[in-house]
Amino acid sequence: MIPLAYLLIPYGIFVAAVLVHGFLTMWALYRFGGEFSAFFATFLFWAASLGILFFTWTLLAPVDWAQPLLQFSAFAPTGF
Repeated sequence: MIPLAYLLIPYGIFVAAVLVHGFLTMWALYRFGGEFSAFFATFLFWAASLGILFFTWTLLAPVDWAQPLLQFSAFAPTGF
C-alpha cells in the first residue's frame, strides 16, 4: 500500500521552488537595487506565501498520513 504521505512530496517540491524563487528575487533586489514598489511587491509575495503555508498547515494537521492512498485490490472477491 502507498501511504498518503507520498502526496506531500510534490507539494514539498513546489514549495521549495517557490521559496528559491522568492530568495532569488530578494537577492536581485538587494544586489541591483529596486524601487519601493518592487520591495512592496516582494513583501506581498512573502506575506501571501506565509498565509498559504499557515492555512495549509492548519487544514492538513488532522489528517492521518499513515492511511493508505488507495484501497485497491487487483483480485476480485471470490463471492458476490
